[in-house]
Amino acid sequence: MPGFFAPLMSLLALMALPIVVFYFLKLRRQRLEVSSLVLWQQVLSDSRVNAPFQKFKRNLLLLLQLLMLAMLVLAAMQPYWKSDAERAQRVPILIDCSASMAAMDRPGGQSRLDAAKAQVNEIIDGLLSDQQISLIAFSDTAQRLCAFTNNKRELKAALEQVKIREVPGDLEDAMRMADAMARAEPFEQVVLFSDGNFPAKTDFALPFNIDYQQLKSPGVNMGIATLNAQRADSRQWDVFVKLVAANAPGNATVQVYQNDQLVGTEDVHVDLDGPKKLVFRLTADEASHVTIKLLPDSFDALLSDNVAYVDLTGLRPLAVNIDKPMVPEQLAIKAMDNVMLVSGNSPADLYLTNEPDSVVDNVKVIWRNGALPQELTQLMEIKQDAGSDVVSWNRADPLLGHITLNDIIVLDQPTLKENVRELDFESLGYRILIHGSKGPLLLTKQYDSHVEYILTVDAARTTLPYRVAFPVILSNLVRQAMHHAGLQEVQAHHTGVFPPMEVIGEKSYTWQYPSGQTQRVTSNVRGKLIGLACPSTGEYSLKDGGDVVLSMGASLLNSDESTLQSVEQLQFRELSITAAAKPIAMDRSFWPTLLWIALAILIFEWWYFHRQRQRTMQNTAQKRSPSTQSLSAR
Repeated sequence: MPGFFAPLMSLLALMALPIVVFYFLKLRRQRLEVSSLVLWQQVLSDSRVNAPFQKFKRNLLLLLQLLMLAMLVLAAMQPYWKSDAERAQRVPILIDCSASMAAMDRPGGQSRLDAAKAQVNEIIDGLLSDQQISLIAFSDTAQRLCAFTNNKRELKAALEQVKIREVPGDLEDAMRMADAMARAEPFEQVVLFSDGNFPAKTDFALPFNIDYQQLKSPGVNMGIATLNAQRADSRQWDVFVKLVAANAPGNATVQVYQNDQLVGTEDVHVDLDGPKKLVFRLTADEASHVTIKLLPDSFDALLSDNVAYVDLTGLRPLAVNIDKPMVPEQLAIKAMDNVMLVSGNSPADLYLTNEPDSVVDNVKVIWRNGALPQELTQLMEIKQDAGSDVVSWNRADPLLGHITLNDIIVLDQPTLKENVRELDFESLGYRILIHGSKGPLLLTKQYDSHVEYILTVDAARTTLPYRVAFPVILSNLVRQAMHHAGLQEVQAHHTGVFPPMEVIGEKSYTWQYPSGQTQRVTSNVRGKLIGLACPSTGEYSLKDGGDVVLSMGASLLNSDESTLQSVEQLQFRELSITAAAKPIAMDRSFWPTLLWIALAILIFEWWYFHRQRQRTMQNTAQKRSPSTQSLSAR
C-alpha cells in the first residue's frame, strides 16, 4: 500500500473550487459582424445550452485541469510505495572496492563494482525526504565519502568517487568505521555491497544489523598468486612463480622480462585442484628489474593479477666487519661461502662488535658481544663470576633454529634490577630470545635501518664457542644479514604501502604513480620515506628533479583475490550473517512520476485548446466569406 510523507498537502485540493466556479461564470461571446439576423437563432440556442450545469457537463478542458490539479496535489503529498522492511531514518551503505570487485562475468561486461554502484544509485533515487544515507568505500582501509544526507546530488557525486583499489579487502576496518559513526549518529542497520571475498571469520562484535547484498559470481580467471626469488649461487637467482585459476581450468603463456628484455617464456595449464608452480633461473651480476606477465588464452575476469614485479639486487659477497678481539667469530664466519671480511670503518652488511653503541655505514645486522647499550643498564646488571643457567630460548626465532643450549655454562650472571619485569624490555622495543636464571642472556631489537642482537655476557666467558650451537648461530646470523641486505631472498612488493625507503634525510622528492599522477614527499631526519602508497599494480618511481632515484613495481599477489573466493555467510564474534536472497527492500517514492503526468496533461490541454481555437477561426472565416461576396454583389 502507498504511504504519504506529507498528507496535509492534500488541502491543496481545495484549489479545485475556484476552478469550477470559474466555469459557472457567464460566457463571454466573441464580437463578430454578421450578414443576417437569422443567425440570432443560434445565439438563443447557445444561451440555453450554456446554462451552468449544461456547460459543466461536457467541458473537456475543465476535466483536464482538475486532473492536472489532482496530480499536483498527490505529488505534493510525496507518496511512496511501502516495502516489507522497517523504514529506517539513517542507512550507512558500505561499498567494497577491493581488487576482486573489478572482476567481470564476460568480455565487455559489467564489473561487480559497477553493478554495486547501479544498485546504490537506485536506492539514492528512491530516497525519501526524511531518510539519510552515508556512503563508505572500503578495501584494505575504510573511507567515509559523505556524512548522512538526503541530498541526492551530493550522494551521487560521492558515489562517483568510488574507484577500484587493487588491494585485498578488510571487512573489519569497514565495520569499525561504521561503529564509530554509530556512536555519533545512531542507526540500526548497515547495508553491505560486496562479492564476499573476505576471510571466513571477522574479529568484530556487531552492534547493528547487516543487510549483506552479495554480488553475483564473475567469470573464469587466472592470476599470479606468489612471486619471490632466492639466491641460487654467487651469480644467479631462482625466481619462483605460483599461478592459480578460478571457476575453470585454463591455458596461458608466462613471459619473463629482465630489464625490459624477454628472457624466458613457458606455456602452462592451470587446474582448479592446486596452483601451478614455475621456476626461472636468472643471472644478476647487477641490480635488475624483473616483470612476470601472464597471458591467458581465453577470457580473463580480472586483469590486475596478470602482471607482477620483483627487484633483484646484484649478487655479491656479504660484507662482514668483526672487531679484532673476536677471534672465534672471525674463524667461523671466514669459512662460510659468499662472505667477505672487511675492517675499520668500511661499509658492512653485518657488524660484530664488543662495543655497546658503535655502528658502521650501511649495516643491516649488528651482533653485540657482552656490551649492554645504555638503556639496558637501567634494567639489568652483570654480576661477575656469579654463574647462570640457560632456562629457555625462542626456538621459533630464525637465529636460534636447529640448536640446543641446555649444556651451555655461563660464568657471569645477568640479573634484573629490583621491580623490573619483562614488559619493561618490551616497552623499549626489545625481545628476549634466551632467558637466564636471573635475567636475559640474548635480546634483539628492530630499528628503522637495522636489527641488533645483544648477547648480555661475553661469549668468551661461556662454553658457547666450544659447542656445535656456536657456528650454527653465526650461520643463522649471516643468513639474517643476507636477508636484510637483499642477498638471500627477495619478495615482490604487494599493493597497498611500500616498505620504508632509504634516501637523503629531510629532502623533497616526487613520487610518480603508474597512471602518471605525481605527489610531493619528504624524507625524515633519518633519511627514510615511510608510507608511500601503491594502491594499484604497476611501476612506481621516486624522482629528484628529472632523475629517477628509485624505481619499483607493486603487484596484487593475493591468492584469495585471484581465485575470486566468495563467502555467502559472514562470521563475526557472536553471530553469522547470511547473504540476502533478494535485493534490498527500500521505500520508493513515485511523486516525480505524478509531476511528469501533470506536465503531460498541461501540454495536451495547451495543444487541444489551440487546436479548437484555430478550427473555430477557420470556420468563422469560411462563413464570412460567402456573406461578404453577396453584399458586394448587391
